Amino acid sequence: MKNTGTLLVVLLMSIFVLSCEKPDDTSSNNSFLHGIMITNEGNFRDNNGSVSYIPLTEDTVINNIFETVNNRPLGDVVMSFASWKNKGFIVANNSGKVEVVDLKTFQSVGIIEVSYPRHIVVSSDGKGYITYGAFPGKVKVFNPETLEATTDITVGNQPEKMIVDGDKLLVANGQWGNDSTVSIIDRTANEVVSTIVAGDGPVAFTRDGSGSVWVLCQGKVVYSPDWSYIEYETDSKLVSLKPGTYEPSKSYVIGRTGDYFNPSSVASDPGGQYVYFVENEGVFAFRISDSQIPATPLIAGSFNAVNANPLNGRLYVT
Repeated sequence: MKNTGTLLVVLLMSIFVLSCEKPDDTSSNNSFLHGIMITNEGNFRDNNGSVSYIPLTEDTVINNIFETVNNRPLGDVVMSFASWKNKGFIVANNSGKVEVVDLKTFQSVGIIEVSYPRHIVVSSDGKGYITYGAFPGKVKVFNPETLEATTDITVGNQPEKMIVDGDKLLVANGQWGNDSTVSIIDRTANEVVSTIVAGDGPVAFTRDGSGSVWVLCQGKVVYSPDWSYIEYETDSKLVSLKPGTYEPSKSYVIGRTGDYFNPSSVASDPGGQYVYFVENEGVFAFRISDSQIPATPLIAGSFNAVNANPLNGRLYVT
């Protein structure tokens, strides 16, 4: 778990895979439809968040694509990205907005204003979801075609990432351990139908090859009243949820109390046999058929995020 008692200026990144389809080799190189999108938070209040792009067919990185194309800053604390058809949706947390771009050109085509937005997903059937707010948090439902909001759904405290699972939407509640639940939303009725206790600080999801959803719980850190020291903290965990009922079926401690690291990124390989996560010592690869977490990382080092190319399993780490 990362000690946040001292304020640091940190460039954080998240990684998003744009398309599961192999691009046509004859298509224009000016399109941003097929590749790896990296959101760079930037420095808090400096309005210098950005987006970088890695084409699937190349090992090159194109930085600052929004500012280059639109001749203006993207926003403050850029932390999430989603795509639907030819549109990209970029969350600028401290700017209170979701910037919408045309993925063929990266020209801005609209803005969705949201107070304290966190993360975004868009389902294949054309429904968009944004987590926002804190105590309690909410999910804003919107139409990705028109960008019009349709309803708001109250969930748990400080909701973070989401995952669409058929007719359900799972919401991780509890950044920094301020909740311990996962809200299960019926996507037809747009209402919470159940709430599952997963562990301290659920923040992210992935899915394995059997259809089970895994939730990453980053643990809880409690500071002294004057924020000068940590009074106590709890372990980070990886929890498997049963398909259909979403009841926890397996739970693994992945971090240690006292390591001062709050993991926030989890992914799976294309075959769904491995779950990847970032912890204090590096990127770990956990085979879901194993009974314990590996003692040594797959990639040693200090990292923030991991994702896998669904076409070939190649890992991208920041």
